[in-house]
Order: sequence, then structure tokens, then C-alpha cells
Amino acid sequence: MMQPAGILKNSNGSVYPVSVPYSALLESGFSSSGAVATDCTIAFGFKPTDPTVDTSHELVDVTNHYLLTIRKVDTVVTVWAQDVELSAYGGAVGSTYAEFVSNVLTEYCGSDKGYYSRLAIVESALDYTSFWRASTAVPGLWVPRGISGLTLHTRLEFGNAVDLGADTSGNGNDWTFVSADQSVDTPTNNGTTYNVLTATTSPVYHDGNVSIQGPGGWGASRSTLLSTGKWYMEFHVDTLSQSVGVRFGFEDHFLWPGPVAGGTGSYAFMLTSNQLQLIANGSSAVVLCSATTLSAGHTIGIAYDTDTGKAWVRQNETWLGTGSPAPATGTDPVYTVPTLKDFIHVASVYTSGTRITGHFSEADLEYPAPDGFVALAPSNIEDGVYDLSGSYKGNGSANGMCICTRCALDTLTINGITYTNDGTDSAVVKFLSNGFKLVSAISNVSNTVYDWTGTLLYPANTSNAQPN
Repeated sequence: MMQPAGILKNSNGSVYPVSVPYSALLESGFSSSGAVATDCTIAFGFKPTDPTVDTSHELVDVTNHYLLTIRKVDTVVTVWAQDVELSAYGGAVGSTYAEFVSNVLTEYCGSDKGYYSRLAIVESALDYTSFWRASTAVPGLWVPRGISGLTLHTRLEFGNAVDLGADTSGNGNDWTFVSADQSVDTPTNNGTTYNVLTATTSPVYHDGNVSIQGPGGWGASRSTLLSTGKWYMEFHVDTLSQSVGVRFGFEDHFLWPGPVAGGTGSYAFMLTSNQLQLIANGSSAVVLCSATTLSAGHTIGIAYDTDTGKAWVRQNETWLGTGSPAPATGTDPVYTVPTLKDFIHVASVYTSGTRITGHFSEADLEYPAPDGFVALAPSNIEDGVYDLSGSYKGNGSANGMCICTRCALDTLTINGITYTNDGTDSAVVKFLSNGFKLVSAISNVSNTVYDWTGTLLYPANTSNAQPN
């Protein structure tokens, strides 16, 4: 159910007056020099990426960025995510600030792998309001505030791609990264990835979860974003074991067992035997048109109009099909989906010899989106588009369904049982910036259909990662 939100987007900076343009994807460790002061505060944005998510932790929302603040007063450590104080910290401080950050993230997230943005250290005891503030445009949202007035020990802005660990405070407190990539996926420009919380046979995730690789047999995942309208995304075939080793398309995201491109509720394309084939809703493959057999190096694009159900597939620069396929004018789609009115990208990859990389934002596209279509990025969600009701089928597992609602929910009622987004129900459900994840057999009995309703906290196009 779509609801009016009346929320301003960030086109004029009204939501995020202070922009954070860059992050560093750190998945192989980092270090710094110098001792941790008796009193200090560390604040930074963080989006977890470790694919082996342990949902027993408080910070497991991989769909967006946390605004974290760590304060140390002598031996007492307090940690906030936005304005929410987390449970008492029981870990070690470590001998350096880098060790301190890693230890805190490991305790609350289970891992220190993720996207880091605007990391600031002050050698005095402050709280979260010195670095973040409540939005005046979006009730409940926390946003970065300017920190130029603070006496900084370290400031990592990650703007220099060849020296991501450079300290821009002028104090020379550089950090060293084992391996790092610059990214524009930040708290003020959240990006779409493949979703490691998806309940299915998982692929191997790479590069901050924008790449997936076969686990040996089939592995499948879906995008972290769902929306309506006219959408376009691409993926690049990095390696390929066989032409039938990639299935791609979109699906009904409420169905269990989740994304198996070609299974019930999905519409999956394959490029094999010089044909574009379709497996629709679990049926046998049918030939749609001629095409070049898929091979490594190809870039495949998908354009989908959720209002009409029309879909187009692009192989490198060529739109496939008969006649004159043209998404911009709505002519000659390669397939028209009969009932699916939401777009959530799903892909399956076969064997470890097959790997693809998703292109979800405009900056990553190899070919421009067709006129009238936009990239599958949260900033492109129209204001007021989100779901406050729906249904799903349980699987009886601690790795339950991950439902995309296009918003953060304040409360969630499932078959008459109400759960609240304040951490008290985290053993049953994890609240996310754009949905929720079932993590027990409660409200999740196998093959049982559940109806749910929710109340809005804030929409996904302007959101924080949710602590649980």
C-alpha cells in the first residue's frame, strides 16, 4: 500500500545540508599509530558489508548507513547509533584508535567490514549531538552536522582516491588500509547492493556486496531496493563458467523460498544458445528472440516499467527483441509481465567460475538509462512511495524472509502481534531502513501465509540504518 509522505528529497540539500561525498570500502583491515587518549570521542558513518551476518548483534542493517559515536571517559565507553544508546560495551579499547574502532564494530556488528565515511576523532568527551543532528525536514531522521568548529585529532574524509587514509585535520594522523576502495555510497547518498540478509542459498559476495559469485552450485540474491515506476539497472559479467550460469530479472519479493531466479514468482532471463530465453514463474524456459550467447565481459541491462509490466533487455549496446525495442517510447518490449507491479532485481549465478557485478547507480552505469527511466538507487524513489501492509510466506527458519517496504517502520503488526522498533523484539524481527527481517520461527511458521501492517518511521529515500 502506497502512502503519502510529503517528504522533501535531497535535490536542493534540504534533507542533508551537510553532504558526505565519499566513503572507503574497508574489508581487509586497517591500522593507525598513536595511543588512545583517556577521554576521547570517535564519530563516523558505517554501512556493514560482511556477508556472514550474525543477526544476534545490534547493528545488522546492511541496507543503509549508521551514524555512530563512540565516547570514552577514562575506562567507561558509551556507543550510540544516531541518538540510540547501545547496550553496555564489554570489549577492549585497544592500543590505537583503529583497534578501538575495530573492537567496537566487532562487538556490535560482528565484523568491522563495511563502508566508512567522515571519521572524526576528538580527544575530549562529547556526545552524538556534536557530530549529528535531528533533521528538520524528515521527522525521526538523523543527519551529519558541520564539525569545523571542533578541535579535531583526526579527520578522514576519504576524498583522495590514491591516499584514502590521509588525515585532513592537518595533524598528520594518517591511517593505513590493507586494501581499500573509494566509494560514493555514504549516509547522504545511500547505494543499492545485493542483500546478504536474503533468505536463500547464498552466493559468495564481493566488493561491498555489489558483486556475487556462485558458491559451487547455484547461489541467488536480490537487490536491497524495491520500487515502482520506470527503473533501469545493469550487471557486468566478470567471469562465466557456462552460458546458462547466469539468470537475471525480477520477482515477487513476498514469496518464499526467496530469490531463485527462475523459481515461483520470478521472471528470469538467460542468454544461451544464441537466444534470449525466459523462465516465467517456475515454468520451462521459452525462447523470446535471438541474441548472442552470454560470455565474460558482457554488460546486461534491464529496463522495467512497473505500471505497464513491460520489460526490455539490453546486451551491451543492443536492445534485444523483434521490431524496434525502445524503452523510452514504450515500444516492442521483449516481454510483458502479467501481474508483477514492483521491481526488485534478482540474479542467480552458477559455480565459483561465474561472477557478476551490479551497476545500480547512475555513476556506475556503463550505458545511460533510457529516457524516462532511472537507476535502481534509493535517491530515485519517489516521495510518498512505500508499503505499510503486505503478506509473506514463512519458512520456519532463523534465516527468515527479508521484506522490503521502501521505508523504516516504527511498529510492525503480524497476524495481530505487534513488534516495536526499539530493540525489544530483536529476537523475532530485525527492523531495517527499508523493511524487516524475520530471525526466528515466531511469526514465521513454514509455508504459513502472514499478513502484516506497519506504521511509518521514515521513507527509504531518506533513512538511517536501524539499531536492533
